[in-house]
Amino acid sequence: MKDFRPISCCNTLYKIIAKIIANRIKPFLPDIISPSQSAFVAGRCTSDNILLVQELMRNYHKDASCSSSFKILAKHIKDSPSFKFHWRCDKIKLSHLCFTDDLIMLCHGSLFSARVVKAALDGFSLLSGLYANHAKSNIFTSGVSPTINQQLINLFGYTVCSLPIHYLSIPIISFRLRLRDCSPLVDRVSGRLASWLNRGLSYTGRYQLIVSVLASLHVFWASYLCLLKKVLNIIEQKFRSFLWKEIEGDSNGAKICWFDVCLPKKEGGIGINDISSWNKALMIMHIWILSYGTNNLWSSWIKAYHLKDSNLWEAKSPCTCSWNWIKLLHLRPLVRPLIQHFIGNGSSTSIWFENWHSDGPLLLKWSSRVVYDSGLPIHATVGSIVHGDP
Repeated sequence: MKDFRPISCCNTLYKIIAKIIANRIKPFLPDIISPSQSAFVAGRCTSDNILLVQELMRNYHKDASCSSSFKILAKHIKDSPSFKFHWRCDKIKLSHLCFTDDLIMLCHGSLFSARVVKAALDGFSLLSGLYANHAKSNIFTSGVSPTINQQLINLFGYTVCSLPIHYLSIPIISFRLRLRDCSPLVDRVSGRLASWLNRGLSYTGRYQLIVSVLASLHVFWASYLCLLKKVLNIIEQKFRSFLWKEIEGDSNGAKICWFDVCLPKKEGGIGINDISSWNKALMIMHIWILSYGTNNLWSSWIKAYHLKDSNLWEAKSPCTCSWNWIKLLHLRPLVRPLIQHFIGNGSSTSIWFENWHSDGPLLLKWSSRVVYDSGLPIHATVGSIVHGDP
């Protein structure tokens, strides 16, 4: 019962008034609410928090840095002069990530910074009457001595935890994704199938359940993680066995190749989505956002720490990046030929890296020697040629 909260029953008039007020203040919310809050603000997405936490928690299984994070309800504290940022957050001045009432705070792994966080929490609790749930609050540290760990426990009263954990239902890993990290997704598919087995469903009925229910169960995970091929194969095997034999886990007895089954109906298939292709398509969306979308929190961090002054299409994966970022970079060859630039003033289009010329990206066609002989900088834009200012 400690996790329940009272919910008031509001009448229709109250809801109408609340909707009118919400619509009027909606244009001003992005300027009022911190970029660290990713929920309920137009143009922001939970993917920012999930993808960014994956990067920040990289190598937390090693004692490689002096940092700590607190998965708690809290308040913005970065303006304090005694507060030091997490070593991967200093460039963009990031102190916390928030989604509704679930918040991760990040700071330097020192007692001085932790005391600033504690003081902010106490002040927030005093003013609002809200307190952090100790049963759901944990401390994650890396490169911090056992003495400092114990001092943090004594200061906050939270337990020190280790990765992997689940944040917004997605596993946060410090090294690479493993099969056991994806077991909740596989179990969810198995649990849904278990309720349909041995009911004498027709082929059409089983097909409709796969298309309308099962094929969407993995979408949330596939939107934020490059899922392991083995995980995708296990899920597809469950689809096949349910479709052809109304059982789970038996891949024998298939009447048609699964590749043909996943083709669109106009090409001879039955239109079941290929989950591997969907995973790639959903992850490629982040490449597009990083290149041409809004400058959100995740893309700002990636540009500051991973890309720096390099171009996305030619950037190498640094040793400090997450496993997910490495997999994302491997998807670039799939999407690069599909993005065509139509030149306006050319100020945002790279001469060498982007697909604006009829021959494709010029750096792929010509050698670096040609780039040097041209006299144009490697990061020159098409606009620099148009306006004669390289």
